[in-house]
Amino acid sequence: RGLVHLLALSPDYRDAWPLWTTLYRGNRERSQMVDALARHAGLYSVDLRRVELLVELRRYAEAVALLDSLGATSRSDPVPRALLARARYEQGRDREGEQAYDEALARADADSGDLLWHQIRSIATPEATETLIELAGGADAKLALDAALTLNGRGLHGRGRLASLTQNCCDEL
Repeated sequence: RGLVHLLALSPDYRDAWPLWTTLYRGNRERSQMVDALARHAGLYSVDLRRVELLVELRRYAEAVALLDSLGATSRSDPVPRALLARARYEQGRDREGEQAYDEALARADADSGDLLWHQIRSIATPEATETLIELAGGADAKLALDAALTLNGRGLHGRGRLASLTQNCCDEL
């Protein structure tokens, strides 16, 4: 609870946000954090956190509306497109999700928060994840993401191909 109050006062305080994300977060806690962060609406990084939580809460209409409000601020950042893709996939709107994810991947070089890498890791088998890390020579996550993209000469499209790539990457070597 203390972190919610701290982030309500200062949303970028040291490592409070990364610490909060490691704690148990049920719907009640997520909703409290959305409300706490709403006090800082208009701050790009805070709005992205709110979108992420709204998607986790399955409050898709609110998440998409907030993404739309980010508009020009987010043109080169892949995170809003990746969050939109996740929302669309979860809604069963796969074609729209695939389009948004393609747009996110086109901006992968600007993924300073490694969101795309975390998405790959979240659906990859442990063996595929280890292989991607090995391919990157133990380097940072972006190199591993680049390795994953390179493995798939056809291009990476949608959650289905992403899952297929990560589950079968060892066979492709």
